[in-house]
Order: sequence, then C-alpha cells, then structure tokens
Amino acid sequence: MATKEIASETTSSGPNIDYQTVVIVFTTLQAIVMVVASIGNLMVIVAFVRYMDMRRATNRFIINLAMSDLLTGLAMGYQIASFYVPEMSRHLVTCLLQFQTISVFTLSSQLSVTFCTIDRYIAITAPFKHNVIMSPRNTAIMISIPWVYGVVVGALPFLGVNNWTDGTACIYELVVTPAQLYLSALTTWSQTIPCFIMYGIIFKVAWERKKRIRPTNRVLVHRIEVRSSVMMGIVTVAFTACWLPFSVTTFMQVINFNPTVSFVGNCLVFVGVAHSIVNPFIYAWQKPEFRRACGRLLCPRSFAMREQRPRLKTISQQSEKSDIT
Repeated sequence: MATKEIASETTSSGPNIDYQTVVIVFTTLQAIVMVVASIGNLMVIVAFVRYMDMRRATNRFIINLAMSDLLTGLAMGYQIASFYVPEMSRHLVTCLLQFQTISVFTLSSQLSVTFCTIDRYIAITAPFKHNVIMSPRNTAIMISIPWVYGVVVGALPFLGVNNWTDGTACIYELVVTPAQLYLSALTTWSQTIPCFIMYGIIFKVAWERKKRIRPTNRVLVHRIEVRSSVMMGIVTVAFTACWLPFSVTTFMQVINFNPTVSFVGNCLVFVGVAHSIVNPFIYAWQKPEFRRACGRLLCPRSFAMREQRPRLKTISQQSEKSDIT
C-alpha cells in the first residue's frame, strides 16, 4: 500500500536507495503474499467445508476469517497495479480503492477474530450453555456483522467523507478524514484489549477445571475445547502483532502528518496484510484434523491407501486368530 508519492519522496533523501528498486522489491513481496494467501486460505475454506464439522461455531468463524484473508490476498493485485499505472492515483475512486478494499477486509478480519474469542470464552466458561448461545442463527448474525461493518466504514469515503481535492496526492492519511483514521486505529485497540482479557479468563478457568474434573468423557470434550482455544489464541496474538504497530503510526499521523512516518506506516500495513498468510500455518500446526483434511485434498490416492492399510492389517489379524481357533 505504499504509494508512489510517499516512496519517491522518502527514498530520494537517501542517495543509496533507488525508487525503482523499492517498487520491484515491494511489488514482488506483494505478489508472494497474494499467491500464498490465496492458495492457503482457499485450502482452509475447502478443507473445513468438506471435512470438518460445520455444526461447530468455531469452524464457521474460521471459514469467515479465511474468506477475509483470501480477499485481502486477492486485493494485492490492485495494489501491484497501482505502482505501475500512475493514472490510478489521479482519480478519487481508483485512489480510494487502493486503501478501502484492504480496509473492508481487514476490518472484517478483526471482528471475526473477536467473535472467535467470544465463542471460545463461552465454550470454556459456560460449556453447558454454549450450544444455546452460539446457535446457528446467532452464529450467522455474528458472521454477517464484520462484513456489514467493514462495508459501511469502507464506503464512507466514496460517499463524500474524504479530503480529496484535485491535485491531492494519493496518500491514505491525506485522502481520508482524521475521524476515519481514529476509527481505524481505535477499532484495533478496542478489540485487542478485550480479546486478551477474555483469553486470560479462558486459560485461568481451563486450568482450574482441569484440576477438579475426574477422568470421564467430559475431560475429552474439555481438552478439545481448550485445544481450540489455544489455537485461536495464537491466531489472535499473531493478528495483534501484525496490525498493532500500524495503528500506532496512524495515531501519530493524525497528530502531525510526516512523509517518512507515512512510508513506515505503509510498510507496516504490508506487515498487517501479510498476516493473511499466517493462519493456515497455525491451523496446520495446532489442528491435526486440518492436516488430515489437507492430505485428502492434495494427495487423495495416497491418503486413501494410508487409511486402508490399518483396516487391511486388522482384517489379516482377525483371520489369523480365526485360523488358530
């Protein structure tokens, strides 16, 4: 998302930095993020829809988050084009699209992560009420809220809430209003703090319950819920680490605009956008079911043969026992 105006002004101050080199490096990184995010999150969506229990609210939130990350990755194509087609920065709509497409999808991701946290909070602190509270209807409403919020906030600059005038440089902090900058940064902070508080309570309750409950089927269910909570906690930490630095530079730009800080902020936006490639790796690390689902998608024949081997072994063992008797 670093625009030509910011990059050229910042790099011109350093004699050893060439703007064309910055463009090539930056667009190459964006292309890598676009490809990896698109493939990884598409695999998450297909794997969860085909092989996971879609009755679980957590899995539906994960699909919603993967959809946001998939669209974020695809939006990188527009960002890359804006570097090589200067005319895209000279018109209001094409300029705003460089920023607001990313804004819509990242706002949706932020709220999706928050609702995942709320789901985990209810599952651990009120397990007997979880299915009632997180009913299919309530889950569908919670899934739709991030998209409605993201679209409404993202559409405001197109409806006249902007600082655009003829000749304005296509720079995010100059085109949108200070109120929108505050809203973007506050959205991140207002969701991050409650999420970390909820996860603190989640793991405190889980630890206390682990010492109380006896070995029964309820223990297995508790372990599954805790494992899902750990996974989503890692997702939340990764999201926060990628996006919180940008929110800090946003506050700084509202107080006093600085081209160098703007260039740093745009680089930090790229770090935030790069988060869209992280979640599939977290799921593969923390969720064995997801690894098996990916195996079925990527190598269906070898996976099917691998599943049949234990069955054949069991059948042969049974036949040997029958021969002995």
